[in-house]
Order: sequence, then structure tokens, then C-alpha cells
Amino acid sequence: MNNRDKVLVGGSVACGFVALALSPAFTWINDHGDGLSAMAAITTGIVAISALRASARDSADRSRPVVVAEFQLATESDTSADLVIRNDGATVARNLRVSFDRGIVTGDPDKDKGAGSIQQRYSRIIGVLSPRQELRNTWWFGGSVAGSDRLENLNPTPDEVVVTVNYEDLNGVEYRDDFELHVDVMLHSTHSFSSTSVRGQLKTMAQALKKMSERAPVSSTTTTSSFKMTDNFVAERPIFKNDE
Repeated sequence: MNNRDKVLVGGSVACGFVALALSPAFTWINDHGDGLSAMAAITTGIVAISALRASARDSADRSRPVVVAEFQLATESDTSADLVIRNDGATVARNLRVSFDRGIVTGDPDKDKGAGSIQQRYSRIIGVLSPRQELRNTWWFGGSVAGSDRLENLNPTPDEVVVTVNYEDLNGVEYRDDFELHVDVMLHSTHSFSSTSVRGQLKTMAQALKKMSERAPVSSTTTTSSFKMTDNFVAERPIFKNDE
């Protein structure tokens, strides 16, 4: 017997031992095949139901309202931050309630002008907040400190606050989220602008006008005129009569 025949015989013997060892398993599968098919069908059904539920949750998440609270730099200011409550979801948020974890007013009417507006706005339930609609109020209003380049908040509002929003969707499902906010996230922002941009050109013009005013001689005769201002600080054009 050559080596090839020996390999074939050895392989046949090994296959025989494997078949003998697995024969009880084959017998069990043959006797319980219907049960295994039923188990496979049940498993497939469970997987399908889970997939459908996941798809339904995903669809609901995409179509629900999502109200967020954040600080943003004021539109035309580098030293002020606004509190913004916004609906980033796809549907209307109803019965919105906004609360803060600490007081934002002092009780002094002169100091509480800005913060008082925030407190008054959110002291009541807001019936509807549409998708992409936002509510904006000045939270941190930077003012100069005497003898220092440092700015301080002229509003009594705290630098750090937890804003809680409670609201419902169109089906009455309730949602609640807490947002931990700190003004440093906004006030430590940096940016640059080109000297050829509108802002850069305005700054250049302001600097040039300031230098011109510093170099201009002071006239010994000063002419003053009075302009009437309306309540909203819009200057009216004065009317002069011709000398006859």
C-alpha cells in the first residue's frame, strides 16, 4: 500500500468516527425538526418586531419637537451674550415652561431692567413654540469697570445657570431637558475680520476721524445748536426762516 492509499484509508476511518459521534445529533434533529423550525420562526418574528419598534422610535424622534437652551453672542456685540430658547425639532412644542435653578433678579427695579424682562417672559406657560422659532433675551451685558480694562455684567444674572425646559408634543407626550450653561463659553470666543470688510472699513474710518478731531484747532467761538429729539431718539430736521 503506497502513501496515497494510506491517506485515503486514514481519511475514511476519520470520517467514520465523526459520523458515528454525530449520529445522535442527526437523529435528534431529525426527530425534532418541526420544533427547530418553530423556534427559528419565533426568533425571526422577534427580530422583525424589534426592527419595527426601532424604526418607529427613529421616526418619532425625527418628527418630535426639540427645545434647547443656549448662550449666543449678541448679534451686534462682542461683549454681550443672549439667552436663546429655540425649537430645533420638526413639529410644534406646546405648553413650554422655562425655569432657572437660581434667582436672576435682585428686587432693585434699576438693576433688574434686563433680568426682569427674562423673568416676566418665562413666568407663564408659552402655549406654542414653532419649529426654528427662537426666544432671545440679553443675559450678560458687558460694562466697563472703573480703572480697569475688565468688563462686568451689568445685569444681575449669574454667569452659570441650569435652564430647565418642560414641553409637550402634539400628542401630549411630555419632555424635559436640563441645560447647564456658562457665559465663558461665549465670552472667550475669538474672531478676526479683514480691513477691507465693512466692519474693517468702518473701524478705519472711525480711527481716521478721531485723529482728525485731535489735530483740529479749537475755535475760540463756539456755536451751539439745540435739536429736538423725539421719544425714540430720532433727530428732527430744524426749520430755519430766511432773513428778509
